[in-house]
Amino acid sequence: MDHKCQLACACGAQEAAARGEAAALRAEVADLSRLVEAGTGLSAGEETARDELLRQRDALLAERDAQARATLHAAASRTHGHACILSTS
Repeated sequence: MDHKCQLACACGAQEAAARGEAAALRAEVADLSRLVEAGTGLSAGEETARDELLRQRDALLAERDAQARATLHAAASRTHGHACILSTS
């Protein structure tokens, strides 16, 4: 019985340590997010470069989404075309 109790205590300690680490990581992520949003430590040139990269990212994401929609539309058209061919046979 002592062995089971020791295992339970060890598991509880590990769980508490994991919860503490998770809380510390959440706090660190929040701090880093706040720093990024504030642009702390960026020179004017770095800020301009970051803004340009963000614009490029947004443009690429929009292009990717448009291509995905076009691909889905083409696939749906092909599927619909095959259904029409099969129904007339």
